[in-house]
Amino acid sequence: MLTVACSLEEATGLAFRFIIGRTSDRAKMSALQKEVAEYDDFILLDIQEEYSKLPYKTCVLRMTKFLHFICSVLLN
Repeated sequence: MLTVACSLEEATGLAFRFIIGRTSDRAKMSALQKEVAEYDDFILLDIQEEYSKLPYKTCVLRMTKFLHFICSVLLN
């Protein structure tokens, strides 16, 4: 799966990331941290994961896109 994702990212220039909050379940957090370390495909926020926090995730996504744009402009 990682090879397909890397190939897609290289071919299209699109990077796929998942934005997720924390959980109090230690086993799930451990599995998530391993996933993040191995694939670097999650943006892990320091908020409790729940549907009501969706606006925070949307804000983080927009800030990330904005920062990526600013960095690409400044570096070119």
